[in-house]
Amino acid sequence: MLLRIQQSWAQIGLNSRLAQVKLKIKEPRLEVKSNQLKVQIDQEGARVECDATQCRDEVGYKTVSRLRQDNRDKAWRTSMDYIANTAANGDMLARIEENSIGDCMAHIAAQAWDDKEFVFNRVPQSPVDITVIPGRLNISWQLGEVKARLDKGTVANNSTLPELKVYLRQKADIKIEYVGSTVDAYR
Repeated sequence: MLLRIQQSWAQIGLNSRLAQVKLKIKEPRLEVKSNQLKVQIDQEGARVECDATQCRDEVGYKTVSRLRQDNRDKAWRTSMDYIANTAANGDMLARIEENSIGDCMAHIAAQAWDDKEFVFNRVPQSPVDITVIPGRLNISWQLGEVKARLDKGTVANNSTLPELKVYLRQKADIKIEYVGSTVDAYR
């Protein structure tokens, strides 16, 4: 008897996938807006006022309004004195014509001589009135401001791991067949 043996080997299959790194990156973004500090300073300096009106009056100096009034009064008196003097001169000329010359000479001599009076005194007698007005300082400010907005960055990982799949592609097989019809047992 003949035996026919057919053998097929087992086969394995491999499916492999390489590792892949796929990163999707969104970078962070920072926005900054700022307003600067604002400072406003208003100031008025201190003042010292000296009122020397009383002292000036004692010395003989006058304010503008007082000087104006005094000059008006003096002009009126001077014009009235001039009119009176002109009338007196006319009277004197009339006396000269009347031949009373002695009285005229005495009158002219009396007008030519003025008696002066001298007085010694401390001037000014009143102190100067001093007033101090303090200054003013006003500071106003508006604070600055910083606004920041951060958009976070992201990293998306779409990576794949390496993979190896092993599978049986074909099973091992042995076929044994009897060939022929006779059996030879002695051989």
